[in-house]
Amino acid sequence: MASRDAVTYLLHEQREIIGYFTLSAGSVSKDQAGDRRLAKRAPNPIPMVLLGRMGVHVAHKGHGFGWELVRQAIRRAASSAEDIGARGLMLHAIDDAAQSFYLHLGFEASPVTPRLMMISSLDVATTVASLE
Repeated sequence: MASRDAVTYLLHEQREIIGYFTLSAGSVSKDQAGDRRLAKRAPNPIPMVLLGRMGVHVAHKGHGFGWELVRQAIRRAASSAEDIGARGLMLHAIDDAAQSFYLHLGFEASPVTPRLMMISSLDVATTVASLE
């Protein structure tokens, strides 16, 4: 964080860290975005917010904290996208199960880059509402 390459957000309770996620600036090429609303009339590369690492402490898995982290990450990313002019949120799903999870939330997979997932800023409100 000292280099300001990414910002880490913590989910904690009584000073015990339950989980975390990171956000940073990112971009995707129009080829990676494919033929979707995200790429229409966009610069190349397309400015995005990148959801980087995210995790829940093993002692707290299975208690719904993952959903809370995703909800908070998407809300912060949407706010950041408005502030800095990004077109959406992107992430790299760690495995097929994670990719299915993000597809269920409204993210779309890149047609050329495996496990690269994206959602436009315009679609984020629907996703946030589904997580409430």
